[in-house]
Amino acid sequence: MHLVVNEWLLDYCKPGTSPQDQGSLLAFLEKLYNSQSKIVIGSVTPFTIKFYRYYQKYRYDMECKHKFDRLNNLFRDLAKTIKVEPYETKGLTDEDIKDIHRKDHYLLELAVTVSDSIIVSVDIPLITNLSKGSIRVIHLHDYLRPDAGL
Repeated sequence: MHLVVNEWLLDYCKPGTSPQDQGSLLAFLEKLYNSQSKIVIGSVTPFTIKFYRYYQKYRYDMECKHKFDRLNNLFRDLAKTIKVEPYETKGLTDEDIKDIHRKDHYLLELAVTVSDSIIVSVDIPLITNLSKGSIRVIHLHDYLRPDAGL
């Protein structure tokens, strides 16, 4: 299984993140590391641009820096990460993007480009709209359930 995640992953690393969201981040990373799953990231996407912006912005907050360093190490680990270049992405159909906000199109592109992918998100409108189509999506809390089978 390959996991495409959106910005919740980065936002859960920021200062002031609730203990519940910090726990969800750690549980997600633990489940990822202890599974055969890989995370899918685009080399130039809103996600990676935001990652490097946050990485610079929060580098002096040691707690945040530690979290971003851990993500950076994950993204460099070829055993756990699939990095997709812009020229590798597959196009989306009109049906794929129906009712999906333009800012989320890159997630769909990654999911259709890398086989056996599922989008893990906390964005309810995205989940609701994608659940009607062929691209698989799951809420973070459902992914983290022990009986999720993922």
